[in-house]
Amino acid sequence: RRRHTRYIGDWSSDVCSSDLLQSHQSKAAALARQVAIAARNPMLTSSLDQLEELVLRSADSPDVLAMQVLLPDGRSLTHAKHQGEHMQVVYDQIGQRLTIPSSATPQMTHEVNPDRLVVWHPIVTQLLVGWVRLEYDTHELQNLQWRIWRNTLVVAAMAVSLCGLVLAWMIRKPMQALQRAQAFAKEITQ
Repeated sequence: RRRHTRYIGDWSSDVCSSDLLQSHQSKAAALARQVAIAARNPMLTSSLDQLEELVLRSADSPDVLAMQVLLPDGRSLTHAKHQGEHMQVVYDQIGQRLTIPSSATPQMTHEVNPDRLVVWHPIVTQLLVGWVRLEYDTHELQNLQWRIWRNTLVVAAMAVSLCGLVLAWMIRKPMQALQRAQAFAKEITQ
């Protein structure tokens, strides 16, 4: 029974969390793509103020943990992180470089960590001019998986209890007949 409960819990958790993960991936990918398109002009004109404002406005969502616009070599042009309620600009160390996706061709990769989804999207004109890096919160997935497991265990406990009650009710009459036969056998032996 414990194995069946685990399979049901695993299946339910996998199905629901994969649907939610796909939803998060498509939202994060769409946001990164929109920022990459909007960042083309500020990148080409070296307008860092416009780029910073774009990142702050675009990333002002509770699900966005951080957003960066990087040069093709991985140096950060602008970086915003959630600090409490709002996004704030973070100033990275000068010369600090992030490892960017290996292929410089326009592509998008997803990296799933336990509590965040990291999306990379290229900023392309005729050439690759930079990358958008977006960290998207996925703690909702862990909460969903925990709730599914809790509910699965509660339902399994209820099912086992109900089966025990039904079994006790079904064997009630045969047990009474057996007790009467036992009492009759004692009377005969006395």
